Amino acid sequence: MKYFLSIIAFATTIYASYAQKNGSMDSTFNQTGLIKENYATSNSICVDNSNKTLVLGHDNTTGGYNIYVKRYLNNGSIDNAFGINGVFENDLNNDRDYGRCIIPLSNGKYIISGQNSMGNYFRTFIMRLNNDGTIDSTFGQNGFTIIDNNENSDAWNLDVDQTGSIYAAGYKTINGKMSCAIWKLKANGSPASGFGTSGELILSTTNESERLFDIELRDHKIAVAGYSNLNGICEGFLAVLDTQGNLDNNFNSKGYLKVNYNGANTYLKGVGIMSNGKVVCCGAYTDVSSDYYGLVAVFTKTGVADTAFSKDGYYYYSSASSFFITLQIDCKNAIYVGGYKTISSTDILLKKLNANGSFDAVFANNSEFSTRFNSSNTEVIETFALANNSKIVFAGRIDSDGNTSSCGIGRLNINPCSDFNGIVKTQLLKKLIQVFPNPQKSGTSISIDISEIEDEFQTWTIQLTDMNGRLILENVQTPINGLLKFETTLIAPGVYDIAIKSINKSFSQKTIIN
Repeated sequence: MKYFLSIIAFATTIYASYAQKNGSMDSTFNQTGLIKENYATSNSICVDNSNKTLVLGHDNTTGGYNIYVKRYLNNGSIDNAFGINGVFENDLNNDRDYGRCIIPLSNGKYIISGQNSMGNYFRTFIMRLNNDGTIDSTFGQNGFTIIDNNENSDAWNLDVDQTGSIYAAGYKTINGKMSCAIWKLKANGSPASGFGTSGELILSTTNESERLFDIELRDHKIAVAGYSNLNGICEGFLAVLDTQGNLDNNFNSKGYLKVNYNGANTYLKGVGIMSNGKVVCCGAYTDVSSDYYGLVAVFTKTGVADTAFSKDGYYYYSSASSFFITLQIDCKNAIYVGGYKTISSTDILLKKLNANGSFDAVFANNSEFSTRFNSSNTEVIETFALANNSKIVFAGRIDSDGNTSSCGIGRLNINPCSDFNGIVKTQLLKKLIQVFPNPQKSGTSISIDISEIEDEFQTWTIQLTDMNGRLILENVQTPINGLLKFETTLIAPGVYDIAIKSINKSFSQKTIIN
């Protein structure tokens, strides 16, 4: 799952130095960088604007399959100011509940999607939590919006746009067939009536069983990924839409395509959009022996496999029994994928590819990080997020035996992403540039005073980057009266880094948009 304009990873911009090994465990997080919990699974992880890590999943310790959210301080200890002793638990109707996705909002609240059992079927719910881990009763009806049509449905992933509108992707069963579904809610939790039918859009393309697993918004585009199944034959499903729910006919002329790698069963679980508009997806394909091989694919804006990426638009993991479950894209369009690999055991796996599909050899062990907690059985990354441009937080499943499981949480150091030819910004040079107003109201203009810089009359590149390391805005200007300016229209409230660069200088400064 992805955190674009709506997420602010940390409130303070601090750039890590290269002294911390790129792709190493972060020993400032629980001393080892790893935490093992007894909860059955962890499906979603995020970092909020106060530098706290939240993990969402569900648990069957008491036999009830209730959802939980657990919040950790920056050092990995439990945040007792959240929920009850650091944990929010919810049992919607004394039946089974499953936590799917959590997203932090810039106002300190959290949006959650999940699935709830209602008799003989499962329904989707979206809820909002206050920052203290209580249910926000001003959202939807008493904190919940429930999608209940006496049909099975599930929203596996969420994203939020610059207006606060919520988009959820998953499936809905119609006449016994599973169909791809996207739901749009207003910021207050009510259905967005101009999207599909009463806020619900069904993307049923054939008589196949189809479902979505991921969604990402960028530049007023929505990308979704999943897979379809017809008589045991699986194809990846990838679609691009606008925020009103209209398929982008420039993408494969239909707005969607079926991904079938080498004629094999193909499954897609993660999706992202690069700053150049290319669509990235990840998952796996199977060979004749039915082994899974991790797969990453990149498609152009027109829905054609990008031949500039790896092998004709596709990268596959050469070891059998591997799967890429989730992905993130950094400010240079490098691709991180997470999942698992199996050699002598099934291990947690994170891999980094450059934008052209080549290995990033300076990340971890030749582009690859893997670890185990203390289990001898299956360990899988289900979710991860880029945080503060210098960390990765991840969480996943640890199968202890055939009947029980627990979850693992970890944090890695990574080299900060920089669009300025690898320059690492180690300090904020506030004396040389001034950003004002700061804070600044969204939709108006921000000025950067560079009159103290000796080459102020040169051409400067301005870049606005969110705390997740994603490039939000870029333009080139020559200052007028010592000032550079840019508009904040359609930029979500939050904390950002403004960076400027001339031929031989670069400076950065934090700004707050509210």
